[in-house]
Amino acid sequence: MGSGLTKEGLEASPLTTITEHQGGINCMALSEDSSLLVSGSDDRTVHMWSTKSEPIENLGVLNGHTGFIQCATVYDTYVITGSKDTTIKKWDMATAACEYTYTGHTGRVNRVICSGEFLFSTSHDKTARAWLFHTHDVHDPSQACIRVFEGHTGVVSAVIFVPGQDTGVPDDNGFNINPSDILITASFDNTARVWSFDTAQCLKVVEDAHDGAILYLRVVNRLMYTTGTDNYAKCWARDGLENTRTYKDHTDSVTAARFHNGVLYTVCNDGIVRAFDAKSGSLKRKFLGHKNAVTCLAVCVNQQEDQVYTRLVTGDNNGILIVWNATGISSEVPMVTMDQEYQCKQNQRLEELNQHLDDYVADDPLTKSSTTSLGGGMNTDEIDNLGIIDDD
Repeated sequence: MGSGLTKEGLEASPLTTITEHQGGINCMALSEDSSLLVSGSDDRTVHMWSTKSEPIENLGVLNGHTGFIQCATVYDTYVITGSKDTTIKKWDMATAACEYTYTGHTGRVNRVICSGEFLFSTSHDKTARAWLFHTHDVHDPSQACIRVFEGHTGVVSAVIFVPGQDTGVPDDNGFNINPSDILITASFDNTARVWSFDTAQCLKVVEDAHDGAILYLRVVNRLMYTTGTDNYAKCWARDGLENTRTYKDHTDSVTAARFHNGVLYTVCNDGIVRAFDAKSGSLKRKFLGHKNAVTCLAVCVNQQEDQVYTRLVTGDNNGILIVWNATGISSEVPMVTMDQEYQCKQNQRLEELNQHLDDYVADDPLTKSSTTSLGGGMNTDEIDNLGIIDDD
């Protein structure tokens, strides 16, 4: 198999193109060991793929939603999906059977994440909700929802769960919710909000993080990455929410991002997938092959004998999945420099923040020993040493 690079080495071409979905692809999620990839589509199905095969192999299809699939996550042996039909479904990946359907949202479900004990979701109904993950003893579906977070004035898009110090003492309802547990949500109202999980009260409002709707949140160690309709991806120091980097070059809304081994990958409505040096903000590579808006991505790392291979999988709104070779990008010299004025400002900020950020940008967890346990069911890019869980 070829490298998927042009002879200049600056632009990547597809390794594999897959056309099994019959509608636009809206979301992807990886299992903890990166061996299982799931994709959700406008065709109302979720496909499960083996990333260990070359090319990736379709393992099965989940059917049952009556609206398009907007979001998905993988936890343990379960796939959890959210849909335009306003429901969340929990599927057994071994049997492809739906084990439980969560109802309560009154609009499209935009994101769903899982902590192991709880699910957290966001919706077009302008709320976020917390649900019990284990539903064996839940006989009334309304009892599965334990918190509603209300306050945004626009669609709620992304969500992050930040666990606080574990007191070891259950709350009055027997739930393992600690007073310092928080949620962070982002919205089309151009704000992010910090919430107490314990009380469902809003603790802080961050305004004008982007000049437009915030589409995505992602946490890696002590940094947070966001994307928006203002054509930018941004990096923030999570403590204090100081904007430390802005990733330019996009010509349309940036729909999602992934961090791996010092590289920030972004997907954009302009049809281009980009790889940036996460620390400097410089562009390292463009992946050209999609003819429509790119909506989602996943980074898969496989090891064969002594070789480690990195594959990037992206999906677009025409139902196309593309697999790319991303091996070795972290060691490459950036390919594109920024405009002189912006570069000067960035260099000044780099000088001021360099020591500060060196403490923040830790080694990517995926490069560490696979025997290190980071918690059940979450890909190691999704959870850092503090247990933070964000969008899949």
